[in-house]
Amino acid sequence: MVTNRKPGAAQEEKGELILEHAKFREWALVLFTEAAVGNAGKAILGRLPLGVAGIVGVGAVVKGGKEVVGAAIGVYALGVVTSVYLSLSG
Repeated sequence: MVTNRKPGAAQEEKGELILEHAKFREWALVLFTEAAVGNAGKAILGRLPLGVAGIVGVGAVVKGGKEVVGAAIGVYALGVVTSVYLSLSG
């Protein structure tokens, strides 16, 4: 991929696509956005099931009601999502 700051449309040269600066920025934004979202999804799916299983296990041992266990899972899931979001933003 080669960028070209000269005005004009994208063109083919020697099998390489030459993009003007604005098109390259648009392409890079889409590429890195998809990568960040994909990695965030993997992080959430990696952390969430283990924590939920732990909450359900503790709820079964202490014989907590379904409402309490469900609320605890919701709070935990919100915490995981917030943690992943904050790790991506800073």
